[in-house]
Amino acid sequence: MTKNTNLSIIWHLHQPTFIPDYEVREKVNESYMNILRIHEELEIPFCLNITGSLIERLLVLEPEFIDYVKQLIKKNLIELLASAYYHPVLPLLSYGDAQVQINKDVEIKRCVFNTPLKGFWPTELAWAHWLIPLLKKEKLEWAILDSSSLLLSNALPEWNNRTVQGMKVLSPELKTITLKHELYKPYLTEFLNDKLTIIFRDHEMSIHLTEFEKGIIYNEELIEGYIRNIVNDVVDGDLLVIADDGERINAQTARVYRGLLEKCVIDNKLNFLTPSISLETNFPKESRYFPASTFQHDLKAWISTMDDEAYLLFLRQISEKIRLLSYLSKRQESNQEVKCYLKKAEELLLKAEDSSCLFWRFLRRTIEPCYECAYKALFYVNKGLAEL
Repeated sequence: MTKNTNLSIIWHLHQPTFIPDYEVREKVNESYMNILRIHEELEIPFCLNITGSLIERLLVLEPEFIDYVKQLIKKNLIELLASAYYHPVLPLLSYGDAQVQINKDVEIKRCVFNTPLKGFWPTELAWAHWLIPLLKKEKLEWAILDSSSLLLSNALPEWNNRTVQGMKVLSPELKTITLKHELYKPYLTEFLNDKLTIIFRDHEMSIHLTEFEKGIIYNEELIEGYIRNIVNDVVDGDLLVIADDGERINAQTARVYRGLLEKCVIDNKLNFLTPSISLETNFPKESRYFPASTFQHDLKAWISTMDDEAYLLFLRQISEKIRLLSYLSKRQESNQEVKCYLKKAEELLLKAEDSSCLFWRFLRRTIEPCYECAYKALFYVNKGLAEL
């Protein structure tokens, strides 16, 4: 059978800065190395996103892994993606903070791997329209969003009557009119003169083999039907993208993942390629506005509690003070001590913006280290303002 069903696989790797070194090493050896070995042995290309902050740690902790990634890039088996350095939910940041996170990530990847970066993986697949010019400034060509964003972009608002505190009010209800095949096509999105291509991760197919109680790719018995669904759903020339966190693969489930890919190769039913290769012939034909969204549909997973709101408010206060110090310090070019305080405050704030402290809510292990980074950033920015 001729290969005519295109499939792109994307693995996302991140470890928050508060994760101890020994756990990072465990993830490299149990998860990340397995992914690389399987793809090299089967000669199946894929996309890889490693957050810049994790790259910085791996250069010291596991330099062999970084070298292995370089080898697979040279073999055209890996397309490296850009992202945000410390894994923040970008729509929750100021424009300036988001720009620094993206710039810093792109810089370390181009320096370490010396490879072109065309695609962008937003943390938590969190999107906002104002990100377009930031990505274009870095010469990025496309970004991946979750299929929930496509559903939202093609929804019809309907107004229903509700009773709130004894009063009848109109309540909006969104109903999507998106068809299945639309998920596998690229789109354009525009901001003034900037144009960016958007592709979509198939949310359901990305988690279809996963049992969340076990937290792993587990359902081996579903592989046959899984491949059959892919072949039946994707039109010739279109692209199905499946993507997930690299931690889904471990020493136990690597066998299942290998079995899935081997079955695809043996049956000769799927053509594995990266989005950048696909976009060379499958051009976006429609321009559309994509509303703010995440892989969880909206931002509620990160801002739904008072604890979340209190933390985000604290970060915003520090960010505003840093911008003030930056502005004032430009008027005193010779004050190197102030510049030193400003640099320390900026770096600590970036670390404190990691989305993990919000998604892993109420855990002392996650929130306390982030609060400590934020508080230290506040300490240094106050020292800088005092010097002025």
